Amino acid sequence: MNDAKAGIYGGRGNNITAGVNWYANEHVRLMLDYSHAHIGDIPTSVPTGASFVNSPYGGPLCQDNNQPSLRG
Repeated sequence: MNDAKAGIYGGRGNNITAGVNWYANEHVRLMLDYSHAHIGDIPTSVPTGASFVNSPYGGPLCQDNNQPSLRG
């Protein structure tokens, strides 16, 4: 996502989610979910006409997020 007029210079994002439900009976359900997200390829140099850089630390922005959850 990019919006140069607003000062947003985006990159790429991917997300994979999987879930399994187990019904012990009509009143009890357990849900197991797993989500993996990756955000990367965000420019860290100041694009032409921009007054700031995306990363306050000056390094490349890349993040992986793994999130399991168990609900009942």
